[in-house]
Order: sequence, then C-alpha cells, then structure tokens
Amino acid sequence: MIRVSFVVDGLARHYYQAELLLLSLTTFGKVPREHILVQCTTRVDTEFLHFLEAQGYRHRTIEPYLDGKYCNKLRQPDAFLGEAIEGVFLLDADMFVLEPMVPARTDVFCAKVVDLPNPPLAVLQRIFEAAQVPLPPELPTDAMVPGGMTISGNFNGGCYYIPA
Repeated sequence: MIRVSFVVDGLARHYYQAELLLLSLTTFGKVPREHILVQCTTRVDTEFLHFLEAQGYRHRTIEPYLDGKYCNKLRQPDAFLGEAIEGVFLLDADMFVLEPMVPARTDVFCAKVVDLPNPPLAVLQRIFEAAQVPLPPELPTDAMVPGGMTISGNFNGGCYYIPA
C-alpha cells in the first residue's frame, strides 16, 4: 500500500495547513488514516500531537535538519526504511488533495514540474555547464507564461512520489 507523509513545524499556520491537508487526504484522497504519517519537528507543541492521536493519525518526532526550515522534509524517507510499502508520497503541508492519491507510475520517482521558471532557464544552463553535465531536455513549466521553460527534473518540492 502507498503511504503519505508530510512535515509539520511548530508554526500556527502549519497546524492549520496540516488539519486541512489531513481532511483532504482522508475525504477526497481516500487515504486511510493509518497510511498517513505526520512527521513533526521537535518544535511542535504537545496540543497538536494530542490532536493527531485523538484523530487516529500516526506521527513521529524528527529533529530539525540542516537549515531547520526547508530541509526538514529530507528526513521523511527514513521513517519508511524496512517497511513493506509500495511507495510514499511526500507532500508539503500547504497542499490540498481533490482526488484519490494515485501516482502516475509506481515504478519510478514522480514529481510535479515547477509552475514558473524558477530558477530561470539561463541559470540552470550555467549550473549544468559549470558542472560539465549535459543539460536535461527543456520543457514548459505548468504556468503559461512567456519564456516559461525549464528542464526535465526541475520539480516543485510540494509533491514527490518515491517507489519502495
């Protein structure tokens, strides 16, 4: 079975976003509560942990990682090592699910391409050139904007699917 995971930090907006995401995952995403793992930094208050327990959601506590903000999500896959799962969706807490959670493919890493060309294509080209690595194919970003091109693999960090 596929699991879903996201990180909550000790910020009021994270608690609100998490409640909305959990509602959308169970209601529209059709994800069973026992297949959702809320990964809470050590800064999350105990009231929120009690809320999760009362609602029947699994959670674990993680130490803030590297920058303590954007890099916390890098700790998520550790929770699934050794589990017999098909794969895991890693989401940002500010997501809202409208349909059942089904990956495009279950045998490869999947993610959403960036909405806007950020960083700009010219910056990505310079980075790959400096690294002496071939530039991946160019493709349009999701937003229809002039010059809205990026490279394959420039993903929005809000939704990843990682196969087991």
